[in-house]
Amino acid sequence: MTLQQKIHHSNKIADAIQRHEEYYKVKPLVHIDLPTPQVYGTMRQQRSYAVGKAMSLIEKYNGTT
Repeated sequence: MTLQQKIHHSNKIADAIQRHEEYYKVKPLVHIDLPTPQVYGTMRQQRSYAVGKAMSLIEKYNGTT
């Protein structure tokens, strides 16, 4: 996965986490289970949490493919 793809997917995953979605579809039959979003704190804290989790999920996904 290229750097631009990582950035794209981490932003999309962070958005999905903040929307309380259960999983993110990477490919048609491949999906990543998402953690529950942070609901307390400022919007900046919530976004930072979501982005951090998204980046760790991307790194974990890259390690398994």
